[in-house]
Amino acid sequence: MRELRVIIDFRNRDPYYNLALDESMTRLRLENKIIDTLRFWIIDPAVIIGYFQKLEDSVNINYCKANDINILRRVSSGGAVYCDNGVLLFSLIIDTREWPRQTRYPRFSYEYLSKPLLHILKSLHLNADFLKPNVVAVNGRKISGLAQFYLYDVLLFHGTILINPHFTHLVNSLRDPSVPLGSKKVSPEEGLITLGSLIPNAETDEIVDEIVHFYRRLLSFLRF
Repeated sequence: MRELRVIIDFRNRDPYYNLALDESMTRLRLENKIIDTLRFWIIDPAVIIGYFQKLEDSVNINYCKANDINILRRVSSGGAVYCDNGVLLFSLIIDTREWPRQTRYPRFSYEYLSKPLLHILKSLHLNADFLKPNVVAVNGRKISGLAQFYLYDVLLFHGTILINPHFTHLVNSLRDPSVPLGSKKVSPEEGLITLGSLIPNAETDEIVDEIVHFYRRLLSFLRF
């Protein structure tokens, strides 16, 4: 089994730096200049839109300017998300050439690679489930959103875990803050839930350690 490097860096919270780092590390992995990497990060307030989204349709630009909320575009597809110091982000950059071919489809990788998040949430005695295509939910409400991007055989799989975000900013910074849950959309008040509201004393370091441990185990099963 190949080594999985883990980077935990909560010091540099510049959102531009962190998104650029995701893309740079994906390209470096393709060139075999780095090994498979799992990275945890936190950023200053920002709205991050998906690669194919239109800025004006997705973001309340005036609200973001008035409240010093950065606006960025990521390389992966999907919807716009609001992040701040109350949102834990993670990025998994891995070479998938050794994976069985049938596993290298989004419908499989989203669900399979969400398992460490489900594991840690269930270990905290929470009712966690995966909702297609890319949501981890507790009690039927979104606590984590996932996105992915393939650069040839290298997968960038990244996501959020809502700890205690600024809810007013989250709602007002987006043109459409409604939350897709399966085949329906609901309001943020109905559709979102935070780990801080469920377990006020949850330790981020312990959560990260558990996620790392389970990703190491999970990825070992995809080596052939």
